[in-house]
Amino acid sequence: MERAPLGLAARISILLAPVLSAYAVAGLTPILPKVGAHFAATPGVGWLTRLMVTSIGIAMLFAPFTGILARKLGWRRALILGLIGYAAFGVAGGMIDNLWLIVATRFGLGLSTAIIATLLVSLIAVEMEGDQRNRWLGYVMVTGTLGALVLVPISGFLGKIDWRLPFGVHAIALVVVVLVASGIPHSVGAPPQHSPKSVDRAAFPWGIVILGLATGALVSTQTLYTPFHLADIGVHDPGIVGLTMLPGALVGAVVSIFYGRWRRSVSLNATFIICFAVMAAGLLLVGFAATLPILLAGQAVIGLGLGFVTPNLYAFAALVGRDIDKTRNMGLARGAYFAAPFLAQFALEPIAGLANAGMALAALGIFGLVAALVVRAMMPRALAVAA
Repeated sequence: MERAPLGLAARISILLAPVLSAYAVAGLTPILPKVGAHFAATPGVGWLTRLMVTSIGIAMLFAPFTGILARKLGWRRALILGLIGYAAFGVAGGMIDNLWLIVATRFGLGLSTAIIATLLVSLIAVEMEGDQRNRWLGYVMVTGTLGALVLVPISGFLGKIDWRLPFGVHAIALVVVVLVASGIPHSVGAPPQHSPKSVDRAAFPWGIVILGLATGALVSTQTLYTPFHLADIGVHDPGIVGLTMLPGALVGAVVSIFYGRWRRSVSLNATFIICFAVMAAGLLLVGFAATLPILLAGQAVIGLGLGFVTPNLYAFAALVGRDIDKTRNMGLARGAYFAAPFLAQFALEPIAGLANAGMALAALGIFGLVAALVVRAMMPRALAVAA
């Protein structure tokens, strides 16, 4: 049951938040090789170009503190600040001809994304319950995936003209500014004073952090290495590189529509195990792919797990702790999720350097299998909840 009415503007804003997050993380992946070529004389260019993506995750470590910012400035004012920052930092990267400074703007973009994504998605945890919450967690996965489905190929085609043009797409955040300013009341986002007990009252929810890291690593890290693996097998066109994410995004979007129905009969624990194993299989297929069709098939398999695992993470975060903890928990989940690719890069970069990007992707697939086995073996009490 929805505990506070959310107007049309609030609902549209919630649905657009994952689109902004998806573009911040994956929108520039098709142009990474071109950026690397442009700054080829810069020491550490390979690491720095990938840091353009992983810096978003590092900055997302700020996500658990967005609740404090919202209480200080007000929920709506904090959102508007984050949205304006998203547009400003995102567009600025295309106006700079220094790779280090571009990376710096990406950190600013990550901080802005942390504010937007955490506060808007937290509305689902605070304002909704039960089956409605699960359905809306699936819906935001749909919009985020479809947003990537549309915007990443656009980024690739813009990148064919000039690698700077995809930075301008970040200006779409200004549309959401209008929605937030005109349609979200001051009362939205405040946790109810009287609410039923939640599942777990642990002082610090380490389970959210661990599962967020595992989920984020499997979902997002592959975008750092897939463009370079494509180059290794002879695919260099940024437009085609952008389209290679299409099968996974499309399958993930379709699957996530049914997350609410899935959760009526399958526990959180079982969902994590199944999704980790399926995504691991897809990553192994992508990593060992020597032709474009096989790589696309692997992306489709990844999409099968991707469609459920992200809403499952946020459903878990929404069930842990008290109502006043929900914004913090969502922030922890998102912070860990987006920080994971940066941390994974430390483990995978030596593999990519000694072997190639394909082997790095295969190693990520092996990690997914290990993660599934660990969740299955530990069977945490909190994960056994089937809301």
